[in-house]
Amino acid sequence: MAYGYVYGMSKKAVHDYISSGCFPVKEVHPRNQPPLRHFYPDLVSVLIIPIAVLQGVDAAFWKSYRETDRANEDSSYYRNIDIAPFDIVRPVSELESLAEIATDLHGTTSAVARTGAHYPKPGSIDAINEAGYSEAAAEFTDDLRITTADFHKITRRFLTDKISQYAFDGGSCLEVGCGQGWLRREFEWPDVRYAAVDISAGMIKEMSRHCEGDRAVCATARALPFESGTFDLVFASLADPFCYPAALREIRRVIAESGHLVLTAPSAVWSGALRGNAEQQTTRFVLRGSREAEVYSFTYGLNELTSLLRLCGLDLIEARSLKGDSLPCGSQPSPALLTASDKSKTKLSDFDVVNAIVAAKSPSL
Repeated sequence: MAYGYVYGMSKKAVHDYISSGCFPVKEVHPRNQPPLRHFYPDLVSVLIIPIAVLQGVDAAFWKSYRETDRANEDSSYYRNIDIAPFDIVRPVSELESLAEIATDLHGTTSAVARTGAHYPKPGSIDAINEAGYSEAAAEFTDDLRITTADFHKITRRFLTDKISQYAFDGGSCLEVGCGQGWLRREFEWPDVRYAAVDISAGMIKEMSRHCEGDRAVCATARALPFESGTFDLVFASLADPFCYPAALREIRRVIAESGHLVLTAPSAVWSGALRGNAEQQTTRFVLRGSREAEVYSFTYGLNELTSLLRLCGLDLIEARSLKGDSLPCGSQPSPALLTASDKSKTKLSDFDVVNAIVAAKSPSL
């Protein structure tokens, strides 16, 4: 990357940097990002925003500004900003040094730039997921979502073991993509400080109703309203809606230095067989009243997923594929599992259904 200290950069200078294989980096006010994207459609845009703004408790932050007029202008701007146009959102606070923020951003921009052609714009992912999961929120239960119920059955033993292994009294735990709170409600937990996020306000409403006393926040996985290094343990159960670099790097940011990520996600072996197209990145939930809800579903083979996690600064501790034989004895598999295994000409008991991961924060980028 080429970092410049000049105030202005000509289009020729930018072109020359790119032609030489460098990745030019320029700081601009967020309101100047749209015209830059007009000239450079493939640019990676980064929004650096105070965590206090995301938390809605930013009054004290702006009072610390030395310039009152600038504080009034910026507070109004950031409180009303739409994060959708930005590829990366980096929440910051005074608890981090500039060097720490810069190092983390270097890792995030590198991961996003290297993989950008493979994924839709993060703002588009958020919009589809928010609309789809909000539409499905009231019906997102195991008795109505039978394939999701099978995923839950297949991953239950793995998640039980990891809660027992990594969760501890007094520890802090974050669940990303909590839905209605299945993970919190269905398992035995030590006395942890539990927080949960979901992009759907409807899901958060259900989570709060079922799990009183826990902190439940409506937020995208790529802009978490928490300090860096806050959580000893982060869970992402069925993480396919947000299993892309900008979100994975943000999840990495909030993991404590000695903390762990426990992640499960449907396998591309299953999804590719069912959908008939390994490159398809969306799926649909069929709802009551002939309604449908479309959401993103980024699925990978196990090796592809572990490579992605390493690219996003996570060290693998455990990685395995959970097969159909993880279903309870006597359980009737959903048509989606049976159809996929039939199409692949593989016995369901030998068929890769869900990838299961334990990872730690890499000390490198």
